[in-house]
Amino acid sequence: MKKIYIVAGVVMVLLLVLFLHKNSPQDIAPIDGVPMNVTLSGTYVCLPLLDTKIPPVEECVFGLQTDDGLYYMVNFGQSASAKEQFDKRAHITALGFVVIKEALSTDQWVKYNMKGVFTITKIIQDSN
Repeated sequence: MKKIYIVAGVVMVLLLVLFLHKNSPQDIAPIDGVPMNVTLSGTYVCLPLLDTKIPPVEECVFGLQTDDGLYYMVNFGQSASAKEQFDKRAHITALGFVVIKEALSTDQWVKYNMKGVFTITKIIQDSN
C-alpha cells in the first residue's frame, strides 16, 4: 500500500513539472525561431523604442503589452477586422502565434522594445 502512495506522489510531481514547463515564458519565445501557438492577454499600445532618449515616432507601431509587462508587435493576420478595432489601452485576450525578434528576417524591428511578433488569428475577449 505504501508503494502506491509513493508512485502516486511521483506521478503528481512529474505532472506538476510538466505543467509548469509547458506554461513557462520560454515556450512563447523558442530559441530556434519556430512560431509557437499561444494565447496572450494584454493591452494594446504603440510599441516603445529601446532607446528612450530618441523622441517617439509619430506613427504608431501596433503592439501588445502583456499582463506580465512584455511587449509584442501585433500583426493582425487572419483577424484583419481587429486592426480596425485597435484602440490604445484596450485590453484583449487573443489566440495566435509568436515569432521571436531574433528570428525575424529583417532588422527594421530592432529599435523597438519587443520580444517578437504576435500574429493574431482570433480575438477571444475584447474589453471594448
